[in-house]
Amino acid sequence: TIICGMDAHDNTLSNRIGVNREAPETMTVKNTLDGRQKLFHYLKDLAQKKDGARIIVAYEASPLGFGIYDDCVESGIECHILAPTKMPKAPKDRKIKYKESFRITSFEVLKEL
Repeated sequence: TIICGMDAHDNTLSNRIGVNREAPETMTVKNTLDGRQKLFHYLKDLAQKKDGARIIVAYEASPLGFGIYDDCVESGIECHILAPTKMPKAPKDRKIKYKESFRITSFEVLKEL
């Protein structure tokens, strides 16, 4: 399984991409149709290299709406929008770059998908 936890912002999408239990990698793309297509192409190529692994993209619900979800589905990629109230909180004393994508890629958050 390939899990892409996404931290969506107006201009960028910060992604943590994990394959099974391997160490995740980070990828940032523009929050545009071209940027999202670049990410989806990368995920599909990775899935092919991993014997057709299942791809799951997940991001926290935000005022950005459902555009990311719609683009995922149109590209044939499974996507989940997560309720912020159901996600574990990061410690407040730690400032983590990509903090939402770190939390989303945790298998604890996605184990029910």
